[in-house]
Amino acid sequence: MTESSTPATRPAARSFDLVHWGVLDSFKRVQVVDPHSLTNELVKAYPHLTYGQAHKLAQGAWDGEQPCVADVTAEVSWG
Repeated sequence: MTESSTPATRPAARSFDLVHWGVLDSFKRVQVVDPHSLTNELVKAYPHLTYGQAHKLAQGAWDGEQPCVADVTAEVSWG
């Protein structure tokens, strides 16, 4: 059996803009490679979110929606 000489490729990072609309200066831009890492970034940035809320928000944003959960939005960054 021969090992492949091709290095494993990582998924391309995607940028998302996160905003907690009830808090001044709460904008954050993050780069993530999958919905799970976006969920983790949401929980770190906005501790009032439960993991379930962050997951719902992350999955919706990853799928191209513009979800809003507990006054937090996440959407694909265009900038």
